[in-house]
Amino acid sequence: MKNYRLKWTQDGREWTSVGAFDERSAESRKRELEAADATSMVRVVEVPIFKRKS
Repeated sequence: MKNYRLKWTQDGREWTSVGAFDERSAESRKRELEAADATSMVRVVEVPIFKRKS
């Protein structure tokens, strides 16, 4: 399973979501942020998953 986060710009500051989303939920949240009109440059980025060494 791949995880995604959102990055966006608001009032000149770049923000990153704290929680991770599945792709469908990330795209839905992106649309919500874009509709809020208080943000710009909303991007969905994949979160790398690191495996622990045995």
